[in-house]
Amino acid sequence: MDPQTPTRRIANVRWTGVRLVDLLAQTGVKPGAKYLWSSGSDWGSLGPVRCDAYVKDMPIERLAPDILVAFELNGAPLSAEHGFPARLVIPGYYGTNSVKWLDRITLADQRPAGLFTTRFYNDPVLGADGQSTGQTRPVWAIAPESVIVEPAPGDEHPRSGIAD
Repeated sequence: MDPQTPTRRIANVRWTGVRLVDLLAQTGVKPGAKYLWSSGSDWGSLGPVRCDAYVKDMPIERLAPDILVAFELNGAPLSAEHGFPARLVIPGYYGTNSVKWLDRITLADQRPAGLFTTRFYNDPVLGADGQSTGQTRPVWAIAPESVIVEPAPGDEHPRSGIAD
């Protein structure tokens, strides 16, 4: 698996867990916090690159009641494959941000300097000419990918069966 090559997968599932905002309300959030780091206990190698921990982040502004620390999937405890005993679930963000095997949450004033926030899962920033500026931006929120194929531009369709 190559973190630079996007894969498109989608599923409909039911997560059960604790709302992240409720956990943080009990522990408190320092005023200077700008990012939430989520760490998973997985490790390994991506080709020649060694990784001792999987750490992702999100801006603190994204904190909302829809983010869960999940412990069940479709009414059953998480399997090891899906992140047992707990994983972060961030709706509207790419799956790489829903950290499996969650073992730590950290609030910080800066982004972590890890492999998955500096080297992987970043998109190039393009200039007005469409060329890379040499800077990158984090891959967080899912970019819309859709197209309307019917009606085609300029097509006219008469109303049928619609009451005025």
